[in-house]
Amino acid sequence: MKKRHYTTAIIMLMFVLLFCSKNVYAEDTTWQKDYEYTKDDTNHEIVLRKYIGSEKNLTVAAKAVIDGVEYTTYMEGFPDYESDEDMGPTLWKGVERITFNDGVKSKNDLSGLFHFSRALKRLDLRGLDTSNVTHMRYMFSGCSNLTNLNVSNFDTSNVTNMN
Repeated sequence: MKKRHYTTAIIMLMFVLLFCSKNVYAEDTTWQKDYEYTKDDTNHEIVLRKYIGSEKNLTVAAKAVIDGVEYTTYMEGFPDYESDEDMGPTLWKGVERITFNDGVKSKNDLSGLFHFSRALKRLDLRGLDTSNVTHMRYMFSGCSNLTNLNVSNFDTSNVTNMN
């Protein structure tokens, strides 16, 4: 009789693991702890707002796992910023090199995304999906040390404002 109970318990456990744990991951990622971000639990999205870590060379991951749930990484600009340096802090203060992994998504407005990121020297945007972007105003304004910029996969087909 004990063998039958063990078999039933194993079958139930397998059922739970196969059908009830969809989109649940065993281990959380930690990279997102170096950012201020907003989290949308309905759509499973995080939007990076500000880098607060200390690394000079960054790779922005396309996915984050938070509390066992996978989230897609999104970038969004600062549409209220003008070209004036005093309009607000940069998202990437002190960062010299940024690479976006394939699959990082963009909201529709990337205005001011790298606004006055004076330390930024190398920027690889090949992995950033810009297909939904309509505004890129002042996106690179004030990036006075930027010497290497890769935008080879940039999709600007929907952009209406690129001042």
